[in-house]
Parts: sequence; structure tokens; C-alpha cells
Amino acid sequence: MNSIIKKATACEAYPDGVPRFGGTCWRVTGPSLDEIATAIGVEVYVDHLGKRLVIVTVF
Repeated sequence: MNSIIKKATACEAYPDGVPRFGGTCWRVTGPSLDEIATAIGVEVYVDHLGKRLVIVTVF
């Protein structure tokens, strides 16, 4: 997953993403360690105290 983010070839908002709890949804695409094009779903949230949560899903 780290390789995909470091070598990202695209980053775009989810076309159909519905963020929950005021978050944002993004899709990051890049090559895996095996050089296979892979996408990662990233959702970012900030709570009322300013704490951040990042959820990453590989698909």
C-alpha cells in the first residue's frame, strides 16, 4: 500500500462516494510492488475536537 501512495499516478474524488460524518472520499491509483495498477480508497474525517481519522481500503 505504501508503494501505491508513493508512486501514485492519479488522485481523484470518489465519483459515487458518499462521505459520512462530514468526511471526504478519495481514490488514489498507482502501481503495487508487483507493478500492478491498484486503487486505494481513502476517507478522511475530522471530529469536533480537531482529531483526524484516515481510513484506507485497498481494492
